[in-house]
Amino acid sequence: MTRRARALNGRTYPWTDLDPERRNALLLYAGIGFVVALALVLIGYGYYTDRVAPGHETVLRVGSRAFDLNDLERRAKAEARQGLSGQSDLSQIIGGALTKMEREEVLRQTGERRSLSLSEAELDASLRTRLQLTAEATREQLASRLRGELLRLGLSLGEFQAITRADAVETKLQAQSREAIPAEAEQVDLLLIQVGSQSQALEIRDLLGQGTTTFAVQAATKSIHSSRSSAGELGWIPREALPKEVAGAAFALEAGATSDIVEIKQGFFILQARGKETRAVDDNAKTRVVDQALSASLQETRDAAGVTSTLTEDQLRRIAAEVAAAATANSLGG
Repeated sequence: MTRRARALNGRTYPWTDLDPERRNALLLYAGIGFVVALALVLIGYGYYTDRVAPGHETVLRVGSRAFDLNDLERRAKAEARQGLSGQSDLSQIIGGALTKMEREEVLRQTGERRSLSLSEAELDASLRTRLQLTAEATREQLASRLRGELLRLGLSLGEFQAITRADAVETKLQAQSREAIPAEAEQVDLLLIQVGSQSQALEIRDLLGQGTTTFAVQAATKSIHSSRSSAGELGWIPREALPKEVAGAAFALEAGATSDIVEIKQGFFILQARGKETRAVDDNAKTRVVDQALSASLQETRDAAGVTSTLTEDQLRRIAAEVAAAATANSLGG
């Protein structure tokens, strides 16, 4: 046996020198420590899986941009604090917040697709409008109002800036559309019915064909278009103020004629023309042209980028509980 081997064989260890009672006590303490550590790990894992991980689940995707449950929860709480939705139903508040998030991101991506540049002055004007400040308000007043608004809404500066950027993009797109409108254009004096299903459209078409009802009655009682309140009357309207397929059908009609069913993504349409002529484009018609141009631009971006909402009923209930708890805490604190 070598000298090194003999030395190793003769070495003693502190553990072997302990009396059995003390060694058992140490083993017991180590076992307890291991159980406690394991319990803490399991508790931490449970907290992560129950509370943290669900918050990072994607609920909305616009192109490559994803929004998670935490994003929607913060926005829903902000909407509830503003009280601007006019809704007391939490599911409607949350749905409205999700719709706004989607539209704002589509606006921002539309601006990028069009290489739309925003100046500092335009962004500043958008921020002041959002904060309800005039152009004469000082930078100190703006900063103070901004801090107060962020605290009130519970949003980060980045989130608020993203909202105001979307506002600025929308304002610029509207301005560009308005500038392109000619002083005069061919217009049609139009009545319109919009419904959500083909069966409804077929029923209305048949009733009109039988002469047992009037276009105005059907528009006032069954249309889902905003013109329902005026029995379907749009008045004189330029081609550019209508969706492309609807405009094609409307301007092909003779005075007094009723169209067949026109189907587009927004629903099913039946049209009736009362006349057609070239006339001045008034402010009301210009607003319709601008609205249609913006709507078409946003739809192009949605189609190109792809929009997916994956909000589940369970996630909706989870956010509703958090929004309700925040509202209760605010009312008690206020």
